[in-house]
Amino acid sequence: MLERYYALPTTVDRIRALWLGPAIERYATWLAERGFSVARGRGCIEVLIQFNRYALSHDAQDWNSLPELVDSFVSCRTRLRGRRRRDRRGRQTLRSMYRSPVEQLLRLVVPGYLGTSRRPSWPFSASVPKFPEYLRGERGLRWPTVQRYADHLRALERYFAKTGIAKLSELTPRLITGRPL
Repeated sequence: MLERYYALPTTVDRIRALWLGPAIERYATWLAERGFSVARGRGCIEVLIQFNRYALSHDAQDWNSLPELVDSFVSCRTRLRGRRRRDRRGRQTLRSMYRSPVEQLLRLVVPGYLGTSRRPSWPFSASVPKFPEYLRGERGLRWPTVQRYADHLRALERYFAKTGIAKLSELTPRLITGRPL
């Protein structure tokens, strides 16, 4: 699946020849299944190539020794980068730019690895199980869109918790509009 992100066969062969090459190949397939763009996928893979170099320079012996290198890798890369990037909301994103791809890869190849940036569970999962699968399969939405749905539904779930609504069945037009019908 690396061919989706790199046009030159020599580049694909170079990545496959890396120590983490088979894992990066598996990660590229994972990215493609979730509909990541070519530019975003290539950026993630480039971070993993840097992590491969870092792991080898720190004498990593096997894939199970990689999780202990994540924090030091992220610190090293952000220090080398020098400046901090911020997203539209002003949150610091430089650390997550390096941490996310590495942790996603490790979740695929290291059994039981969770990482630090796990998303909360899907909102309303008790009331509406399998809603993400419905959005992907029946509605044909890409994974980033489904994640944005989750962000908005988490805000709605927090509002329900604040107003004391325990179940979706308790939702009435009066609660939505704030006035009787």
